[in-house]
Amino acid sequence: MLTLSIALFPKCLESLSKDKSWHNFLIGLVLLSPHRALRQTAAEQFALVATRCSGEQQSLRFFTSLLFSVLNNTVNEKAENCSEYFLLLSRLVSFAAANCIQLPSAESLLSSEIQWLRRVRENTLKTGIAGVEDPLLEGHLFICRWSVAWLLTSFNVLLTPLLPLFILETFSPL
Repeated sequence: MLTLSIALFPKCLESLSKDKSWHNFLIGLVLLSPHRALRQTAAEQFALVATRCSGEQQSLRFFTSLLFSVLNNTVNEKAENCSEYFLLLSRLVSFAAANCIQLPSAESLLSSEIQWLRRVRENTLKTGIAGVEDPLLEGHLFICRWSVAWLLTSFNVLLTPLLPLFILETFSPL
């Protein structure tokens, strides 16, 4: 019903995007809800709202910015519920890439993701286990892959020769 309402009156999304309770509502449904079916349905509906309810790119940017804003805190705290969060984020990012829509800085995201993956790798080498939930690790790997893809399209000539060195340095055993 909410998706239909926003589709019929897309200008309301602009005022909703400024409302902190709307932000909490979105994150609450997609990440904090204890009910998987509710999180899945919310992710599907919010993907439609972000990509189809408005002809403008602002709603897509709003949703992705909001999702990225909780990546390093709330997502880590609710790792057991993060599959739907990363599903929504992947749909939005894929849509943006397919439509050549620039999203938040891929460079800074890649840097923070590399640091996160290095910490997980170091923990795995020390203890023998990753120490993070599988959906969380998969989600962070997706974001890393997405960031590299954006950088490759932006700086294809400069980065292509350096990419094998980056992969070897980041993921090879110590």
